[in-house]
Parts: sequence; structure tokens; C-alpha cells
Amino acid sequence: MEGVKGMNKKEEVMSALSEWIIRVTDKKGIATPEEIAALPKVAELFLKHYSLSVFPSVKKE
Repeated sequence: MEGVKGMNKKEEVMSALSEWIIRVTDKKGIATPEEIAALPKVAELFLKHYSLSVFPSVKKE
């Protein structure tokens, strides 16, 4: 059961990372310098574990 619990935690973390990436990139110029600096590192970490296909759909303007 520990493997399932660990997998659920990984899913939660990856979901939170994808939401953060989308939120920061959607700020259109109002993201903080810290968020901008962290974005490539967070995206790299995320993409090591998931493909882009797991991102939720984003409305294009």
C-alpha cells in the first residue's frame, strides 16, 4: 500500500507544479523576479517526470 500512497503524493506534487507553471506564465508581466527565475528550474523538474500532455488545457487569447 505504501507504493500507492507514494504515487498519490507524487501525483499531487506534479499537479501542483503544473498549476504553478501555468499560473506564473499566465501573469503577463506581473510575475515576480523570483517566480521568473524559478520557472525554468521548475519546468525542467516537471518535464523529467511528465510529458507536456498532462498539462490542463489553457485558453488562448
